[in-house]
Amino acid sequence: MKLIGTILLIIFLSNNSLAQENESPSQFLGIRPYVTVEPFYKKNELDINLLPAIYQINIGKSVGLRFASLLNLGIRNDETSISNIGFQIGLPIYLNKREQMNAKSEGFYFAPSIGFTRNIQDYYNNTTLYLEPGYQLSIGDNMTMQFGLELGATYFNYTNNNNEDEWTQHFGLSIVVGWWL
Repeated sequence: MKLIGTILLIIFLSNNSLAQENESPSQFLGIRPYVTVEPFYKKNELDINLLPAIYQINIGKSVGLRFASLLNLGIRNDETSISNIGFQIGLPIYLNKREQMNAKSEGFYFAPSIGFTRNIQDYYNNTTLYLEPGYQLSIGDNMTMQFGLELGATYFNYTNNNNEDEWTQHFGLSIVVGWWL
């Protein structure tokens, strides 16, 4: 609930919010190949995101709202099956302010983000909080690549009662290819 309140507050406080604009905001659709390796995985174990979709909409002249889907295939030494199901939400804040809401975002950004997943293979819930500094590079009229580092922490809430809940460090590389609509 606090996350939703924070998002609404940022939108409200933005002096260039959607309510003040007559033009439609730009929207971004992309794919982000994603591989996860947790510290407790055994050698050669990993997760691959089978649904690497990204959607972003401009909510101000320097702020976006980004959603990412997670549907991981858990490759384990003894079993391969769907492992994590969830999503991530981020607020990319660009250092370069757009002239118009319908312009694509470019340049350096910082994105405070949160992710929620349920691991149905190993029976735990994840909440990940991270800051993603990155760069968005235009490679065509509407095509863009994003490069980011995810720096933060993940809370593991085990539901099988075999392990104690814990916080661990989160580090990730994010590479996105997409198109502005």
